[in-house]
Amino acid sequence: PIIRGFVRYEASLRFTHPNIIKMIGLCEYTNGIGDMYLICEYIPGVTFKDRAIQLSVVSQVNATRQVLEDIKALLPGLEYLHSRGFVHRDLKPSNIMIDNSSKVKIMDLGTVILSDQMRRNTQLDFVGTPNYASPEQVQCMPCDARSDIYSIGVVVYELLTGENPFNGSSREEIFNKHLYMPLPPCNKLSPKLYSIIEKATRKNAEDRFSSVWELDVA
Repeated sequence: PIIRGFVRYEASLRFTHPNIIKMIGLCEYTNGIGDMYLICEYIPGVTFKDRAIQLSVVSQVNATRQVLEDIKALLPGLEYLHSRGFVHRDLKPSNIMIDNSSKVKIMDLGTVILSDQMRRNTQLDFVGTPNYASPEQVQCMPCDARSDIYSIGVVVYELLTGENPFNGSSREEIFNKHLYMPLPPCNKLSPKLYSIIEKATRKNAEDRFSSVWELDVA
């Protein structure tokens, strides 16, 4: 029932933005039982995860330039969600696509929720992917746009270095790293770029960029 609820919710979302996947509807043969099919627009292209593999064979300078261009193209869609009070909560390389015309698309909307809805709920469960979750998500606390900014910081670090900065052998280890471990330095990142990612991934949301536009101009 929980999974079915998530699927129905995702199918009901009607965001209209070129950087967000368009949901069409749901096919459910028998209400409450049997298979369900989520219907959305078809996006021919690659995920950010695939893009990282493609960029692994080019120079670090060109890879950095391409990753930053892709991230910059993603931000308007994220701002669209945030300006309407929504938080994605599961931004990661496999949930972001680049279509064949180089347009970036935010995918997997089943975790999207209104910030106000989280603040009214006193019993929150963990939602997201451990490696990219913000400290407030790890603690099952209400989160806002700054939580997505944290996730974007982790994604950029991983795409540019080839390693997730908070990876671990268990969920508990990963959560502890999000809560307590500073962003690891890496010689593949320029000092300026490292400082931007470090600010995006600070443990206290108040210390991060307050919006994607502030991140964009950093």
